[in-house]
Amino acid sequence: MMYAKNKFLLIGGVIIVILGAIMITKAVMPKNTPPVSLPQTPKPAESVNGVGTLEAKEVVILAPKTTAKLQELYADEGDAVEEGQVLAKMDVAELHANVQESTALIAKSRAQLSSQRAVIEDLEAKYDLADATLNRYTALLRGGFVTQAEFDTAQAGARSAKAQYNSAK
Repeated sequence: MMYAKNKFLLIGGVIIVILGAIMITKAVMPKNTPPVSLPQTPKPAESVNGVGTLEAKEVVILAPKTTAKLQELYADEGDAVEEGQVLAKMDVAELHANVQESTALIAKSRAQLSSQRAVIEDLEAKYDLADATLNRYTALLRGGFVTQAEFDTAQAGARSAKAQYNSAK
């Protein structure tokens, strides 16, 4: 009973770690977005004469898709910019480190899962052997070739192996 709880806790923990690492990896990895096409505006008049104050029709707020430190800034407030011009460069070293850490966690979880599967296969083989031994002792007991105590020992071994195998599954 204790082995079953430990097994379920271990497998549950491994699954949680794998799912968490996958979620972190997906959150950190940049997503491919389809190209954005801007609406076409009519060509402005060749020239305009007048006196007054010029204000922008709308304010554009720029924000990156992921958070990171600003490494370089290529334009200041009020600078004229063109479509497609790079305005800033982000420092993504920390994001790459997070991806590598998540990848390492996934690899570790897969190794633990593989190890647990090997333990289960080993316990299954031991159970099969104990069950075959019990069947042999049953036939030998009927023929009077083994004592009841020897049969009881084989039977207890088979029950123990079965319990260990079932708790590891």
